[in-house]
Amino acid sequence: MRALVFVLVVFVSTFSYGEVETKTLDQQFSEALKIFEETENEEKARAAVLIIHELKDKGYVPAKFLVGKYTSGTEGFKLVKQAAEKGYAEAQYYLGSLYLDENDKAVVRDIKEAEFWLLKAAENTGDFSTDAQVRLILLYENEPELIDLKKAEKWAGQLVRSMQDQGFDLKEYNENGFMQSFWRVARTNSYYKPIRTAAEMGHAASQQIVGSIYLNGFSFSNSEPVGRWIIHRNRKLGIDWLIKAANQGEPKSSQELGIIYASGFYPEAREVTPLDWVTAERFLRVAADAGMEYAQKMLDERQKYHTKEWNDEYSRGTAHTHYVRTDFTSVRLFSKIGVSQGGTFRLYFDFRDDTDKKGCDFHGQKPRSSIWKFNEQQVRMDVMCNRTESGYGDEYATPSSQAGHEFVVNLFKKSISDIVVEAYGYEFPVSAIGFSKLWGATGGSKVL
Repeated sequence: MRALVFVLVVFVSTFSYGEVETKTLDQQFSEALKIFEETENEEKARAAVLIIHELKDKGYVPAKFLVGKYTSGTEGFKLVKQAAEKGYAEAQYYLGSLYLDENDKAVVRDIKEAEFWLLKAAENTGDFSTDAQVRLILLYENEPELIDLKKAEKWAGQLVRSMQDQGFDLKEYNENGFMQSFWRVARTNSYYKPIRTAAEMGHAASQQIVGSIYLNGFSFSNSEPVGRWIIHRNRKLGIDWLIKAANQGEPKSSQELGIIYASGFYPEAREVTPLDWVTAERFLRVAADAGMEYAQKMLDERQKYHTKEWNDEYSRGTAHTHYVRTDFTSVRLFSKIGVSQGGTFRLYFDFRDDTDKKGCDFHGQKPRSSIWKFNEQQVRMDVMCNRTESGYGDEYATPSSQAGHEFVVNLFKKSISDIVVEAYGYEFPVSAIGFSKLWGATGGSKVL
């Protein structure tokens, strides 16, 4: 809103005063405020300000509050307080907030006065009653002079009822204000209660929030103030709440469930939710149809190769090709410059399969041979196996002979397009971009 400068301006008004007098005070105020907010005509704006001033002089409470809100110093404070004393909810909420402000020169910070006026606003009706209820919850949970968790819980329950009575969309309200405070400020049992209560009442967006909370859990140190709480991670409860929300068409829940069923994004959840790509696809399609971009991306990336150019992400440089199967599992080929046991630089190809948990020999034992193809040219490879701590088997290979190694190195050095590496039934396109620079920088050319 344009900064309101409430000054008396003498000019020929663009309003017809005879017409204005026949309208109710509410009509005059709303029309003047609408004109002031929307017009680009300065003369009309000044006319609107004049009418608001006249309404204030007549004792019209909303106008009195608005003038007071945008008038600095004690005069503005006096008008705001007068409006609050008349029962105007927005003024009561604003006055309570002023008493909490340590930087306002016109008002001395007073917690008790803040509580008094916020209680008035919270017990009032309208949008600002819910804002006041949120403020009270924070006061009763965090302000040393006022900490009272029973009162906080009472207002947390009232907040849900007020929002329902006023037709609030909890999801929209969460995103616009309440949940920002929830995550950032309190995360206390009573502040969590409105969301949990709404979830139990069947509100889908709240069910999604509760499900996400259980999937991640909350924990705090013992030094936190009284009222802080811990919600232990519980994958089963988290998934149960997400399913409840997804069954009502809540898209975030469908996306989260799709991720869990497709890839085990929360590994511990596998104990209660085995990987199931059919179910994953069903949830992801629902989420994608509702506009969830990541769900659509997961669906689009299946049966496609994704390549990254040679870079310094790993020691001596690497290129990366990633293939996503129909069932969302992946195979990857890391092509990288490494150092052999003899101290020479060599090309290695690290093959990884998300679904392969075979027990394989540790690195360093006798390699086996395999025929790979590089741009349809067969090359015998020495294949070794490296078992990770998780039990997955990572296979990596290097050309068996010096001639084969020279052929592959020169292929990457001279190519201006991807090299097609065929191995284990896959045709991995591997970028040649950046290879020559990294190979020369490592001293790898000495091998040739």
